Amino acid sequence: MEINSPVSGERLMVKGAVILSAGAAATKILSAVYRIPFQNIVGDIGFYIYQQVYPFYGIAVAMASAGFPVIVSKLYAERPSENVLFRAFLALFPLCFSLFLFLFFGADWIAKKMGDGNLAPLIAAVAFPFLFVPFISLFRGYFQGMGNMVPTAVSQVAEQTVRVGGILAAAALFANGKNLYAVGEGAAVASAAGSLVCFLFLLFCFSRRKGRKNRPEPAASGDGVRPGTVLLHGLAATVCGMVPVIFQLIDNFQILPSLLAKGTDFDAARAMKGVFDRGQPLVQIGIILSVSVSSALVPIMAKMRSRGREEEADKLARLAVQFSIAAGAAASVGLIMIMEPLNIMLFTNSAGTLPLRILALTVVFLAANMAVTAVFQGMGNPLLPFYGVLAGIVAKIVFNAAFIRAFGIPGAALASNLALAAMSAFFFAALKKRIKEDLFPKDFIFVLFRSLAAMAALVGALNALCGWLLPDSPVRLFSAFQSLFASFFGAFVFCFVLARGKIFTKSEWLLVPFGEKLLRFLPKTDRGDSC
Repeated sequence: MEINSPVSGERLMVKGAVILSAGAAATKILSAVYRIPFQNIVGDIGFYIYQQVYPFYGIAVAMASAGFPVIVSKLYAERPSENVLFRAFLALFPLCFSLFLFLFFGADWIAKKMGDGNLAPLIAAVAFPFLFVPFISLFRGYFQGMGNMVPTAVSQVAEQTVRVGGILAAAALFANGKNLYAVGEGAAVASAAGSLVCFLFLLFCFSRRKGRKNRPEPAASGDGVRPGTVLLHGLAATVCGMVPVIFQLIDNFQILPSLLAKGTDFDAARAMKGVFDRGQPLVQIGIILSVSVSSALVPIMAKMRSRGREEEADKLARLAVQFSIAAGAAASVGLIMIMEPLNIMLFTNSAGTLPLRILALTVVFLAANMAVTAVFQGMGNPLLPFYGVLAGIVAKIVFNAAFIRAFGIPGAALASNLALAAMSAFFFAALKKRIKEDLFPKDFIFVLFRSLAAMAALVGALNALCGWLLPDSPVRLFSAFQSLFASFFGAFVFCFVLARGKIFTKSEWLLVPFGEKLLRFLPKTDRGDSC
C-alpha cells in the first residue's frame, strides 16, 4: 500500500491505532524505566537536578505527540491540502518559538524561582526541543491523516532511544568525577538531540513521499481551517494529556522554596526533593495499563457514535471508565502495599516511603481522569476536560501552598491527590449528564472493593511473612524478591476476584488488553457468554 493512500476501512483504522498505541507504550516504558539506573548512578541530588528540568521537555513531547498531531491529522484527513498544513504551522510556530525564547533567555529567572540558580544552563538547554515541535507535529499529523502510523511510532521510539542513551551516558560521566549540574546539563542536551533525530527521521520520510501522486493538494481557499482553532484544540489535547507533568512542574516551583523558607539546609532540601521524585516513574508505570484500556475502547466508541449507535457508544464509555478505574485502583493499592521493598529494590534504600505511598494514590485518580478525558475527546468535545484540568491545576497550586508549609514533602503528595479528586468529581458529574449508562452501579463498587481488599490482605500477609523471615533487611535482592512475589500474587488475586464478581461479560473482557487471558478466571458457565 502506498504510504499516502487515503484512510479506508475499519481494519486500517484499528491497525493504525494498534501501531500508534504500541509506539506510545514503548515510549512511556522507556521514559519511566531509564530513570531508575540514572538515579542509582547520580543519587538523589543528581536525580533532583534532572527532574527539575524534565517537565519542560515533557511539555514539548506532549505537544508533539498527544496534542497537535492529533488535531492536524483530523483536519488533514478531512481536507487533504497544503493549506491545512500551512495554517497549522501558522498556529504552532509562533507559540513554540515564544516558549523557546522564554526558556532560553528567561532561564536565570526561572531557576531562581525554583530556588536553585544553578539550574539555569539546564533550562536553557532544554528549550531547544521546542524549535522542533512545529515540524514534528506537522509531519506526524500529515502521516496520521493519511492513515500511516508507522512514521509516528518509529519516530517516538527513536527519539526516546537517543535521549535515554544520551542521558545514561551523561550519568556515566558522574563516575569520572563530573559536577552533578554538568551531568544534568548533558541530560538536557540529550533530550534536544532526541528531538533532532526525531525531526530528521520524519523529514526523511516526508521527503521520500512528497513527490508521489498523493502528495498534498495545492492550497485552496475556503478550507475553513483557522490557526486559532488549531491552537486552542491542540493546547486542550496537550494539557489534558500531561497532567502528571504539569503537577510535577508545579512541585518544582513550590517544594524547594518552601523547604528553604522553613530553614531546611540547601543540600538536605535538594535530597528530599530527589527522594520525592522517585515517585514519578512509579506513577508513570502505574497508569500505562489504564491508558491502554481507554486507548483500546475510545476509538471504537467514537466509531459507534459517528454511526448513530448512541446506546452502544455510551456502554463503551462506561466500560472505558470502569476498566481504567479498576486497573488504576489495583495499581495504587499494590504500590502502597509494596512501596517499602520496592523503594529499596529500585532506589537502594527506603527513604521517602511515606510520601511515595501517598503519591501512589494519584494513580487511580489519574487513570479515571485520563479515561473520562479520552471519552470526551471521542465525543468530539475536547474543551470541557480542558477546563476541568485548568481548575485542577489551580487547586494543586493552592493546596501545595498550604500543605507543603504544614506537612513538608508529604503535603505535596496530599495536594496532588486532593486536586485530582476534585478534577475527577467534575469529570464524573459532566459525563453523567452526557451518557445514559450508570457509571458506578452498586455491584461494580462492591466487587471492586472486595477485589482490592483480597489483594491487600494477601500482600499484607506476604509482607508480614517476609518481615518475620528476615526482619528489617535492607538487602536489595531480598526486597526485589518480596516486591515481585507480592506483585504477581496480588495481581493474580485481584483479577481472579474481579472476574468472579461477574460485573463484566465475556464480550466486555475481550475488548480490553489481555482480557482474553482473564477469561479463564470466569466460572465455566459464563465463559460462553457473548452478550
